[in-house]
Amino acid sequence: MTQGQQNTGRPVNSPVIADAERIHAIFLAACEKHAGVRLLGEEEQHVVHAVFHGYQVSDALVTISSTDPVFELARDRETLNMAFSDGVKNYLATVKTESNWQDALAYFWRFPLPDQLLSSEFRRYLRIYLADTHSQVRILDEQLREYRCQLRDFSERGFRLSADVSEEARFLALMDQECVADLMIKDSQNFQVTARLRNRVVRGHILEMGFEIVDLPEPQANRLRKLVMAESAHKPHLR
Repeated sequence: MTQGQQNTGRPVNSPVIADAERIHAIFLAACEKHAGVRLLGEEEQHVVHAVFHGYQVSDALVTISSTDPVFELARDRETLNMAFSDGVKNYLATVKTESNWQDALAYFWRFPLPDQLLSSEFRRYLRIYLADTHSQVRILDEQLREYRCQLRDFSERGFRLSADVSEEARFLALMDQECVADLMIKDSQNFQVTARLRNRVVRGHILEMGFEIVDLPEPQANRLRKLVMAESAHKPHLR
């Protein structure tokens, strides 16, 4: 998996959905739930978070809106690349905008339904950047909003995350099942492992969560062990 795929949740080897009725149902449900959607920039380096705002059934027009700072890459663009999820499937689409406008609160885009969608199984993703200065972890929820915390102890057996205790309910809701961890050790070295939440401890205003790495083949475990040892040599908090 490439870093670009991680940033967007791009489905890998995904089936193409080309049935108009099914596409209609997917977007209608997303609008009814005001589901989150990520607008993907050029070369997938920038992301704008938006929500499904409404669905005009008569003309099959979808409206999305964003209160995030709207980069020039998203403003006034004729084509939008977007990723969203219903909690069961991930979807990736390219749409042609019909109109866009702005009010005091948000920026809006309106577009007709696309001819096709790419889909894949929904999975919860932890993105762990050991090469990051602060060893940040980025977590995507079902609304595709991104939450961040810090990586603490890390080995081939598991790892700990720390966050402000005020985030406890949010993180526990995100981590109520197994997740996929994309490990970015170096720019050119990354792979996936499956992790399971095992315990949590509150220390003052800090919440610590322990994760066990499961289903890690021995060759990968050996590789991970060497990479983590190399990184932790100059990062005491990972020892």
